[in-house]
Amino acid sequence: IALTSKMRMQFEVEDLEVASPATVSRCGMIYMEPESLGYDVFFESWIEVLPETFSMRPQYAETLLRLCREIVPPTITFVRKATVEVVQTADNNLIESLFRLLDCYFTAFIPNEVKLATAFKDAIAELGQSLTPLFFFCLIWSLGASCSGAGRPKFSKYLWAMISQPHHDAMKVEMDKAFIPMTPFQEGVQFVGLEPGCDMYDYFYSQEEKAWVPWMTTIPTYEVARGAKYEEIVVPSMDSVRLVYIFQLLVLNNKHVLAPGPTGTGKSSNIGLWLQKVAPEHIQGTFINFSAQTHVNQLQDLIDSKLEKRRRGVY
Repeated sequence: IALTSKMRMQFEVEDLEVASPATVSRCGMIYMEPESLGYDVFFESWIEVLPETFSMRPQYAETLLRLCREIVPPTITFVRKATVEVVQTADNNLIESLFRLLDCYFTAFIPNEVKLATAFKDAIAELGQSLTPLFFFCLIWSLGASCSGAGRPKFSKYLWAMISQPHHDAMKVEMDKAFIPMTPFQEGVQFVGLEPGCDMYDYFYSQEEKAWVPWMTTIPTYEVARGAKYEEIVVPSMDSVRLVYIFQLLVLNNKHVLAPGPTGTGKSSNIGLWLQKVAPEHIQGTFINFSAQTHVNQLQDLIDSKLEKRRRGVY
C-alpha cells in the first residue's frame, strides 16, 4: 500500500513477551506512565552524569542522592496539594528543572583541555560547604518557582520545617491532617544569614560569602542616568532582580527558559533590557508579539530572517 506524505501508520502490540530489543527498536518507542517509573530513575541517572571531578569527593554524590530521595518526592506532593501553580507542570519536569539549575552551578567543575581534572582539587574541596545550601536554593527556584504568590509563604514555611525541629514537629501535625507526607528532619543543616521563619524567596545564596544574602544586595545601587527619558527608566526591584538572575543563569548555560506570570509585572521589559544591554555577543534577541491574527508562516519567516542560510537546511 503506497502511503502519501500526509499518512501515518501506527502499530500497537499486545505485549512484548517474545519481542527482542531489535524488534522493539524497529517498531518504535515504548511509552510508560510517569507514575510507573518512580523518581529514583531520575535521581540515579542524574548522579551518574555529575562532573568527573566529583569523584574526588564521593560523599558529594551520596549527599545529593540522599537529599533528592528524602526531600523531592514529598515536596512535589506538597506543591500539588497545598499550592496553586501559575502554569501546570509535570512531576518529572519539576525534577529536571531542579537538576538544570544545579548543573548550571556544577558546570564550573567540568575539566577541559586547558584545565585538567587535577586542577579542581581545591575548588571541589571548598564546594562541600555550599553543596546543601545550593540544593535548597535550587529547590526554591525549581519546585517552588511554579507556585503562585500566595503559595510561596507556604512553601518557605515547609522548607523551614525541614531544618528546624520545632517547626518540623508542628508542620508534621499540619501535614498529617492534609494527608501530605512530611520530609525527614535534616539534621545539621543551617541557613547562615537567615532569620528563622523568614521568607526564603527574598534571599540569594552567595557561594563567595557562604551565606544567604538579600537579593537587593547582589546588584549595584541604582541611579537614574542624567537626561534619561521617563519611559526608559526601569528601576530594579526584588522581583526583577530574581527574574533576571535565574533567567541569565539558565540562558548562559544553554538551558531553555519560560517566564510566565500576570501581565504588567515587568517580564518582557526586564528580559528585553538584559538581551539588549547585558547579553553576550553570541546571543541575539528576537522580539515577537503574538496575537489572534499571528500565522505560523509569519513566525517562521521572522525567525528565518534573523538567520544566515549556509545551505539547504543549514543556518
